[in-house]
Amino acid sequence: MLTKNQKLYIENKKEQGLYGVDFLKNEHPGMTLQDELIFFGLTQKELAEKIGYTSQTVNRIIKGNESITTDMALALERVFDGHPSAQFWLNMQSSYDQEVSRAKELEEAKGEISFFKEKVKITFKELQKGEIGR
Repeated sequence: MLTKNQKLYIENKKEQGLYGVDFLKNEHPGMTLQDELIFFGLTQKELAEKIGYTSQTVNRIIKGNESITTDMALALERVFDGHPSAQFWLNMQSSYDQEVSRAKELEEAKGEISFFKEKVKITFKELQKGEIGR
């Protein structure tokens, strides 16, 4: 028998057309962990006790401030009876980490591109004026 929270969770996900996963955006696994807590009617403190971590660690993960480690993923798999699996949590964390790294890389590349575009403009102006090679 489903609890009221579980029914609300399922209805909310049905309205979104998803069950906790947005396939177009990699989200931190903490968001899904929060969904799982709601679904199972657990508090962060209860989950922390079951998996052998502090409630602060669970809270940091849910807020997206800490990553899910292999040990944590295995503990979550055990507590949730294999659904979701440890591999699910690790895949989510890896996808999120890749997206964050890709975004940082893009920002760095934009800065480098701007620098080189400016240098090319200056060099081109100097060439037009015949100032290079004198």
